[in-house]
Amino acid sequence: MTPQQLLAVWRQRWGKPSPLLLQPYLNGGLGDWGRRSNGVAIFSNPLFVGLAVVLFLALNGVLVNVPFTPVNHWWFSTCVLVVSLFIRPYRGSLITLVLTGLAWLSVLRYVYWRWDATLQPAYSVDYFVALALWVIEIYGVVWCGLGLLQAFAPLRREAQDLPENEATWPSVNLFVSGAQATEQEVLHSVAAMKQLKWSQEKIDLTVLDDTDRVNLRVALAELNVTYLPSLNPADTTLNHQINRAITDAEGELVVVVQAGQAPQPDVLLQSVAWLMEDDRLGLLMTPHHFLLPACDQKQFKTPLLSDCGAEILITRVSLFLKAGGLPTGAASDDDHLPLRMLQAGAGHAYWVREAHLHGLLLEPFAQRSWRGRTAVAHLRHTLGFGQPLLRLTLWAVPLIYLLGDVLPMKASVWVWLAYVTPAVLQVLVLLSRTPSSGQWDAMAVVKEALLALYVWGLTLFTVLWTSLKTSFSRTASKPEHLSGQAFELNLFDYLSLLLHGVAIVVAVSLMGQADPAQRATLGLYLVWSVAIEWMLMAKLAVVKEAAEVLRQQQRLQVLPAMLRLANNRTLSCHTLNFPATEMRLQLPAALTVSEGQRLKLSIFHEQEELAVDVKVVSLVDTALTVKLEPVWQSVFERFSQAVFARGADWPAWLPSQHVDQLVPPWVPQFFTWLGSFFSRAVPRMARKSAAQVAGSGQDQ
Repeated sequence: MTPQQLLAVWRQRWGKPSPLLLQPYLNGGLGDWGRRSNGVAIFSNPLFVGLAVVLFLALNGVLVNVPFTPVNHWWFSTCVLVVSLFIRPYRGSLITLVLTGLAWLSVLRYVYWRWDATLQPAYSVDYFVALALWVIEIYGVVWCGLGLLQAFAPLRREAQDLPENEATWPSVNLFVSGAQATEQEVLHSVAAMKQLKWSQEKIDLTVLDDTDRVNLRVALAELNVTYLPSLNPADTTLNHQINRAITDAEGELVVVVQAGQAPQPDVLLQSVAWLMEDDRLGLLMTPHHFLLPACDQKQFKTPLLSDCGAEILITRVSLFLKAGGLPTGAASDDDHLPLRMLQAGAGHAYWVREAHLHGLLLEPFAQRSWRGRTAVAHLRHTLGFGQPLLRLTLWAVPLIYLLGDVLPMKASVWVWLAYVTPAVLQVLVLLSRTPSSGQWDAMAVVKEALLALYVWGLTLFTVLWTSLKTSFSRTASKPEHLSGQAFELNLFDYLSLLLHGVAIVVAVSLMGQADPAQRATLGLYLVWSVAIEWMLMAKLAVVKEAAEVLRQQQRLQVLPAMLRLANNRTLSCHTLNFPATEMRLQLPAALTVSEGQRLKLSIFHEQEELAVDVKVVSLVDTALTVKLEPVWQSVFERFSQAVFARGADWPAWLPSQHVDQLVPPWVPQFFTWLGSFFSRAVPRMARKSAAQVAGSGQDQ
């Protein structure tokens, strides 16, 4: 249970939105320079790429071995961090590569320092514990590095959403290839294209044909569809014709579909967002399009499928022309549109569906890239067995020192901070740069981290205070177990609470007797144990909150209700599974009703009543099942939310709703009340004074 996870649970409990929003990358500057460099042929040359990798590794080897004093290391790390923050906002894969290289440099300097300065070979328990810890750190670095590599060079990318502003959506040219198809097949595809969910002002529909058919021309003219038969002698093949048509296209994107196929209406809504997000993506295709070579199924574990209703190809016009278009010569395995896109520095992707989830398989025709990404994914999956070891190490290190009197790392705490802090900051800068159209705002991330730590710390007080209140409360309900409870503490959690509590007591007792150097080391492991205790308290809070939610759900499933029958007779009953829309009612006696009969149902909770129309589903003895009429769905949901809203009787296992506000809500309420009081009191006192003066005048 990390601070971020606890903050997410707290927000979910109180219905608060997350303020983190993606900020768009900056265009121009370094981003444009990097984009132009992608189009240079030499950057796609394997020899040049290999030479660049060798030079990068050599430079890293030199910089990693440079000895620095702690102060000089701080200056060096600060300069690297400033460069990272300066280039971070710009768009481009080259910027991401540079940030990755700088983060890699900082992490390697820490790893090398740990090996060179803190591991002194000796046959002692301290040495073997320190060596084991260093090996586990290496594993953690490799594991996280592979995860970052997967994030920035994924095999698969999930579906994206289009911007809310439709004015920013690109214009699209729709081409239907009518070659060797009947007129009915062409018109069938045209009718499907007319139903696409897209701004009609940004769509241009054209039918390409290998011959001129008069009847088809007339039918398409009535539908306001452009008809382009092959009349030019240069258009000897379908590829020639499509190349010429795309060259003359005015839209930003082109969609090519074969006649006879009918794409689903939302096909553009599901696909264009990927092209808008990644300006390097020049070709998006379903696996079995007629303009593409057959896909190699040996690369994939399952057959490639698409569920968009048709085999479609979407290409960006500028990159299509840059790649030279479709090949017009003899068919060849070494000359097709995806490979031409790669040679031009553009990307391509399959649009596939597996387990009912849309996704992209990126660059399947780039064999080296595909194999490399597959190897990374397989290696990270293989190394996944060590994740419990990482968590166990984080749990055990402070106990080894505070309770076992074994030093896991022979180094000054301040020197350790000088090496580990820059590495962590560089990785955080890299993580804030998402592989999408935007990045996390730096200040918003800092505010979110501070709020997470604040909520994390406040949870400790909340849990302790609530535990004391519920312990001494005579009316508190304390069931030992709830059926269906999803979260609960186990024996290891209670053991951790005990051991780290003892470790904290030991560290505090030794703090006054230690010298300054040892006091710093004690402080480090003391803070470590306190953080683990806080995590366990946060987990306890979530467990108690989940149990309270489940308790409320089980308690409120049974609510008093009343049925109004067709003869206006009423019958008292109670619900058994509120808030299900197909509700089971327990009747006091047998009743005669027919299936499908409509009744009026009233449900009561405290001072509130909900009256809705229901339809009889079944009746077994005195158990009546009714279904809510759809027209009452929204009213029923609002009533259900009010019933399950957190009341004053709920234990405060999580911090209150307004802890994220700098000024507590009662402060402005107090000043509002004070202003209202004086606004009423002053005129009243003025009127009273005037009345007293008038009375004294009459007495005289």
